[in-house]
Amino acid sequence: MSVYTPGSTIYVRVTVAAVAQVDVVLVKEATVTGQLSPYVEHGGGATVLHVREGATGDGSGSDWFNALGSMSAALALAQGDATKTEIWVAGTVFPTEQSVFAYAPAASELTIRGGFTGLEDALSERPDDGSYSTLDGGKTVNDFLLANASGHAVFVERLNIVNMVFNGISKTGGGNLTVYDCMFQTNGYQAVTSSTWAGKGTAGKAIRVQSASGANIVVSNCVLRANRR
Repeated sequence: MSVYTPGSTIYVRVTVAAVAQVDVVLVKEATVTGQLSPYVEHGGGATVLHVREGATGDGSGSDWFNALGSMSAALALAQGDATKTEIWVAGTVFPTEQSVFAYAPAASELTIRGGFTGLEDALSERPDDGSYSTLDGGKTVNDFLLANASGHAVFVERLNIVNMVFNGISKTGGGNLTVYDCMFQTNGYQAVTSSTWAGKGTAGKAIRVQSASGANIVVSNCVLRANRR
């Protein structure tokens, strides 16, 4: 994407050609006005998918300006691209679409990180105050369904997952899952025992693990509060 910063000049050249006529060439210039979004040209690089509420870019997840609007959208892209080894989440995200698929990241290790402001270009620039990024399901949707297979580990840190309708995280598959420095609060507003897709069920309102033979599950330094049964 081309970025024209305020104060820069855009030149437009138009050529009109007709048979047996001399070309007519018109050149115009204009000065760019307005204010550039602070998120433009900020991000963690080609291996990172970015998630941020209210992003107005192309939705590719390539940087903070073009960020995705939900965890499920990021996981869907990570499933098809082994070069995506991290997902960064900024601020509070309010997913609006029910996630009905459990995604299997293609990378051998996928790290999902919160605590960003949306202006960082490197992990070292993230605030070191221990703050979280929030995924808020609004009591109506699920947004974090994993199906990572053996040999495809997932690490999750500094997320506050709240108000998911079924489970904060739903995980299947034999791949390892490590969750640390996270909060799970008031998840599980509905229990559905008859299920045709991953994530529904009556157990594990904070973290639900099923059909995960061989997986090593580690939950460390996390807060689980008022998740419904």
